[in-house]
Amino acid sequence: LRINDTYAVVGTEQRLLPIAPVVLRDIPFVPAQAIFGLLGAWVRFDEEEGVLRVSSVLSAVKMQRGGGIVRLVANATGPVQAETRHLTNPERMVIDLRNAVFRQPDQETVVNDAGVLRVRIAQFQSRPAITRIVLDLGQPVDVRVADSTTSFDVTIEVRPRPIVARAP
Repeated sequence: LRINDTYAVVGTEQRLLPIAPVVLRDIPFVPAQAIFGLLGAWVRFDEEEGVLRVSSVLSAVKMQRGGGIVRLVANATGPVQAETRHLTNPERMVIDLRNAVFRQPDQETVVNDAGVLRVRIAQFQSRPAITRIVLDLGQPVDVRVADSTTSFDVTIEVRPRPIVARAP
């Protein structure tokens, strides 16, 4: 960023700012909404509440299958918080990604592997921003959610729960 310049450089790309940074009383002022947007966040000013809402964006949710495991990797532009819960009738696992905006059409993928019948992904609510991932289950599963140590990605691993044989 340069003072009085309406362009910012992100990586090697020039991007237009809505207003140029300025100096007031020896302090640089930069439009917060523009900066968060340049960094990949979803940003909206709520005029009614007078609040600038900033959330991470899920740019993709990629699925990998193999070895009896289903792995979902949610690529985020910033930090998100994952909350899981099991629901019944029908059996499903819900993973809510708080502070995450999913700006793609709702997704539904048939899986039929590792106890997962189908995966659904959609924006659940906008205030606060929550993206919901639902795993429709065909059998009991173990789910592990892990944050990346090198990015804002969230990995969800699903394995079928071992069937315990009962004595006659």
